[in-house]
Amino acid sequence: MHHPLNRLLIAALAAAGIGLPALAQEDQRTDFAGGILTITQTEDFERILAFDGIELARDYFVHVEQIADVAGTEVAFVNIGPGGNACSPGTLMIWRNGEGEIRTQQAGEECDAPAVAISDYGVYLIRYLLPGQSADMMFWTPAEGMSTFASTTYSPEPGTGWETLDPGSVGHPVDLFRNADIYAAAQELLGDELEDAVTGLVVSGQPEMSGGLLHARGCVPHACGFADSFIVIDKEDQTIYMAQLGENGETRFWPDWQIWPSDAAALLPSGF
Repeated sequence: MHHPLNRLLIAALAAAGIGLPALAQEDQRTDFAGGILTITQTEDFERILAFDGIELARDYFVHVEQIADVAGTEVAFVNIGPGGNACSPGTLMIWRNGEGEIRTQQAGEECDAPAVAISDYGVYLIRYLLPGQSADMMFWTPAEGMSTFASTTYSPEPGTGWETLDPGSVGHPVDLFRNADIYAAAQELLGDELEDAVTGLVVSGQPEMSGGLLHARGCVPHACGFADSFIVIDKEDQTIYMAQLGENGETRFWPDWQIWPSDAAALLPSGF
């Protein structure tokens, strides 16, 4: 939060026609709603979003994505967040209300931000779901704000199975759960812990093949080394194995570690 005196000072400077001090080179300048949206960078590498010199928000990644007509109102859509590996920014919507006052609405948080789909009547906010997740989908208009329009649940691709799995085409371990048979096996194996374990694979590279086993290590965005997950896929035996770092350095295994075959156990990275 910014100190109230700072906001008063900014407002006074703007009223006097002085505007924000030159913190750094201006990153972006956009005409909007009869005024100017600007983004400037501080000495600490934060970026400040302002409208006619009045600060609206700040973070390490700020970018005016687009300006669109939403139900007859001009709305600016600004991507904003802390940045970082596999962590998408949230969306800040800015508009003038019926009295001409600037208003803002955050559309989801960073690292879990919904996609924004603009229609003639409002904005649909579509969540990206991980395996095991369910979420409400929201609808927003400048006049009425947020409302729920649907509830959705993660679902794999119909018609897929062990026989359709092509290990060489899997670009990310989370994509494995798009396969219906793998997803069903993971649900049976992990139950309510599936979402948590899969979140530990979000920051990852392409899975690797070793001796016929597909495997990958990942971690939670902004928390690598604390809740990392590891997965092994045995297509021939139609079996999956997962492990995740837990509290106090203890590792959880699905199934129990004693059941893991030697070739899968040998792939477990150090630190687990």
